[in-house]
Amino acid sequence: MKKSFLFLLLILSGLCGYCQKPMKISSGLYGNYLNIICSDEHVYGQFEYYEKWNSDINNFENVCILYFYGDRGNKDTIIVNVAYPTKREVALGKIVLLGNDSISFSTPYICGYGIEDFEHKGVKYKLNKNDNKSVRLGIIKEKKCKLYNEPTSNSLSRAYLIENDFVTIIKEVIDWCQIQYTSPFNTKTITKWIKSNSLYNADPLHW
Repeated sequence: MKKSFLFLLLILSGLCGYCQKPMKISSGLYGNYLNIICSDEHVYGQFEYYEKWNSDINNFENVCILYFYGDRGNKDTIIVNVAYPTKREVALGKIVLLGNDSISFSTPYICGYGIEDFEHKGVKYKLNKNDNKSVRLGIIKEKKCKLYNEPTSNSLSRAYLIENDFVTIIKEVIDWCQIQYTSPFNTKTITKWIKSNSLYNADPLHW
């Protein structure tokens, strides 16, 4: 009887382990600079860091920027393609889900000012702010991207974005994307519409 009871416990514990749901990465801001948006199938991410404004060159002196894209799946480790349009090299990156809305991110991609050691140690991040509304991330590919108030060509606004600006897509309709853009200069956020073909392909391998 005791053996039968122990055998039943082993079976039940095995079933519980089998039925345990795998961890899934959450959308949102990790730490202060890593933004990750997840769809059902894919993961989109961007890291943006700016420091020390220099009025002589009209830009920041220290800049660290990268973008990544990969398949989400149901795995604790996600492999992503890492790049940025000004530097057409693509490297692999790795996101490891640590549980409790924590991740680590590593990549050999050199993204500018070395605020984080992504290559040698990887960096651990805690989810700082949830984002359950955004669809994905994107990068502007036009030299001067027109912004519209509505998803129609006759609603052109006076605002525009420039090549390589990061945007967050919050809605997609045929040939149009509603985007949000936050300026690194004054942290002001705008919400407008752009034409879908104004964006780079989501996967850096197809830039």
